[in-house]
Amino acid sequence: MPYRLLLAVLLAYLSPNSFAGDIIIIPGAGLNDTSSTTPIGGNLGTTLGQQRLNVFQKAADTLETYLDISFEVTVDAAFVTSLECSSESAILGTAGPNHILIDFLNAPEGNTFYPVALGNNLSGQDALPNTADIEASFNARIDNNTNCLNGSDWYYGYDDPATTGDARYINDISFYSTVIHELLHGLGVLSFVDDEGALINGVVDGYSKYLFDNTTGLSWEDMSNSQRLSSAKNTSNLVWTGNSVNNSVAALALTDGINNGRVEMYAPAPYENGSSVSHFSKDATPNEIMEPKYTEFLTTPGLAQQVLQDIGWPMPIAANNAPILTMIGALSSLEDNSKVVSLSATDADSQTVNFSAHSDNSSITTLISGSILTLIPDNNYAGSANITVTANDGSGAENAIDSEVFVYTITPENDLPIFTNSASGSVQYSHPFNLDLTATDADLDTLTFALTTHNSEQVNASINNSTLTIQAINQFTGHSEIEVRVSDGTVTASQTINLTIYDDLSLISSAGNLNQNHSLTVTNNTFEFTLGGGDNNYNAEVVFDGQNITSSLLSFSAGKYYLAMPESGAFAGNYTITITDGKGNSADFMIQRSLTVSANIHELIANSCNQKIYIEGAPAGSILDLHINQGAGIVDLKIDHVNTTQVVAPNDASRFNRAVVNISVNNVSDIHPINISADSVILPAGSINLTTLPFHDVALTVTDSFGKGVSTSINIDDDRFISWGLNQQQLTNDLGELLLGLPKDQTASLTLTAENFQSKTVALNPQLDQVLYALELFENPITVSGSITTSNLDFVSEAPLVQLIDSDGTAVIAEVSILNSNTVTYSVTINKFAFDANKLIVTYGDIIQEASISDNQIDNTLNVHIDRLQVSDELESSESIIKTSTSAGSGLMLLLSLLLLVNQRSKKY
Repeated sequence: MPYRLLLAVLLAYLSPNSFAGDIIIIPGAGLNDTSSTTPIGGNLGTTLGQQRLNVFQKAADTLETYLDISFEVTVDAAFVTSLECSSESAILGTAGPNHILIDFLNAPEGNTFYPVALGNNLSGQDALPNTADIEASFNARIDNNTNCLNGSDWYYGYDDPATTGDARYINDISFYSTVIHELLHGLGVLSFVDDEGALINGVVDGYSKYLFDNTTGLSWEDMSNSQRLSSAKNTSNLVWTGNSVNNSVAALALTDGINNGRVEMYAPAPYENGSSVSHFSKDATPNEIMEPKYTEFLTTPGLAQQVLQDIGWPMPIAANNAPILTMIGALSSLEDNSKVVSLSATDADSQTVNFSAHSDNSSITTLISGSILTLIPDNNYAGSANITVTANDGSGAENAIDSEVFVYTITPENDLPIFTNSASGSVQYSHPFNLDLTATDADLDTLTFALTTHNSEQVNASINNSTLTIQAINQFTGHSEIEVRVSDGTVTASQTINLTIYDDLSLISSAGNLNQNHSLTVTNNTFEFTLGGGDNNYNAEVVFDGQNITSSLLSFSAGKYYLAMPESGAFAGNYTITITDGKGNSADFMIQRSLTVSANIHELIANSCNQKIYIEGAPAGSILDLHINQGAGIVDLKIDHVNTTQVVAPNDASRFNRAVVNISVNNVSDIHPINISADSVILPAGSINLTTLPFHDVALTVTDSFGKGVSTSINIDDDRFISWGLNQQQLTNDLGELLLGLPKDQTASLTLTAENFQSKTVALNPQLDQVLYALELFENPITVSGSITTSNLDFVSEAPLVQLIDSDGTAVIAEVSILNSNTVTYSVTINKFAFDANKLIVTYGDIIQEASISDNQIDNTLNVHIDRLQVSDELESSESIIKTSTSAGSGLMLLLSLLLLVNQRSKKY
């Protein structure tokens, strides 16, 4: 019957600390046994204790070759009789770390327990001085005890007891294999989770982090205690997740004991205390030394080495074999030609080999791309260099390279000249294309250029010395090829010049079309234009008055350009529009804007000091020349009452630097055309057409119905009187007589108003010499009067219209007198029995306000305040009526104050 040999793990959970060196064995009971024995299997010990200690040291030395142990690991080793042993099974040995550490210097991960030996090695310090790192115990009952394992003994040789050929040892157990197994536990091949699935103080250990259950899809770190206990019994489904293990050659060679690419761990059901989890599956094929049962003589850690690597143990650096570079030999090439060499090398370690190269001649450059070496001589160089090629396996070891030095020779030959000028270009049709032909010659020969071929139906071409000149003909546009050649006297090189010929750049507008360097005068509005010619890929820039105004005034939309007017300051003068296409062809176009000349009145009269012309658009400080082109002698231009022929544009950007000139009229006997212009040496002229307007005196008489003269107010309904500075309100004498001067160009509209008489509006022919009007007396008169005031309207430029409205809708216009720009007075008298006064309406532009007449049998005084608000203001209106007692027999006075707030979009009354 085969023996069941069980291996167990001993854990001692003590407090953390470290030391320095290799694996040191501290011999305990049984390792100093003086019983005599015979050397066996390479173990030269002559006492039982010495042989046991020799095997221990042999196992320690073996593991030192598989781990990079930089800090001494101490092992308390002893033989004990307390371990179980029967005729069929035994616990061969137990081992584990004496202490576990957490959050030490250089720990692989925080908040994780690690065996003290690993912690000491990574931190470089002894966490617990004078205390062994590993405790290992072995079953002393196995030696020469027929009741333990039926006579199988420990074998202390270094070889396989089954292959010694000695029947005495064929069933013995290798102490060498067993010690390696137990030391691996002490170094970290074990889980610190207890037999109830609990973590130590709720903290996972570095080994258990890599345990994973394929059934639940959870790692042990993420499980509850009960889940871990269940997973520890999930045979074949508890696996290791560390990459070092699963990607190792040994793992890839397993034919059993692997699940979906992950090595299976020992998870029997029921749970086996001391064996479960901390070993590989017993199904592992080939066998592993870290299976729970002794299987065969094994003296390497196998996959346990990669387990230790996964949890943080550093690995030793393997020895390296140098690569062998395949011989290259001497090489050569002609001048100006490179040499390409395919490199190769072999490497016994199957490492990737990298190549490098060096030239001892700066005129020859080495270039490595992978395994391809390119030797590149400088242009026109002839000579040789020693080239060193090195193969390197990248290990960093001294024997990691192989190299060869060979001679590379470049032989000379006559060089062709090489064109260095551009081989392409573009030009506008009407422009010549000039190209300076250039070339280099390595032999420094004298070079000459010549024309070879061109299409004479498309272009004329010639070469003068080294300048190629091409001119398009026959309205040809498109691509044309011109072939030229260069010779050093021995050999000749050719080049084809690819020339693209475009239509000339042009500017197209409704005001006219422009070619390069031509000008066009446009109106003082936004100028709209399109572009033609070139490659249709345009960039436009505009310069005015020395400033680039492209971003502020030029815009582009839907294939059209728009040159706006400046919003302030100067606008008259030349605008240079520079167009450049995508090939660099360019053209300048001149756009001219004239000065603007305007007037406050177009009909000029005598005796008016208020007639002015305005000249706008000149740069501030410009001296502008004034010209009376028509009407010289009839009018004069004046500044400060002095005749002038020039004016200086002021610095008044908000009014476009407006210059103001007064006009005086010398002769108004008839209507004369007047033309006045302004310009400067650099500014296009602007002009204005005016006329003189003679007045005619009309003898006007106003009487009552009985022919008695009546003192009457005459209102002339002609807004030009304001521009002339004349009073629209005239007053007859007490006899109703007035000599009234009126412009002769149109019928005058007059409103006659007299106290206690009905107002009368008449149309007067200004050609008449005299005229008589009669007014009808009011019966039972009442008067409605008052003032109209404003804060933001201009009553001088436009007086409000005030009307008294009858209940049947009939209107009587009140007489209005302008006091200033924000105050007028009004008055209207009616027959209170014949005219049923109902309301007063005040109109200013689009503002209309109504006020009720509360008592139309007595005189009324109504004062109105009217303002216009901006669009953003809230719409409000308020009205208050104040009644006061009359005084001095004037009857009841009604005072009405109105505040009118008007929005441009709607009105609320």
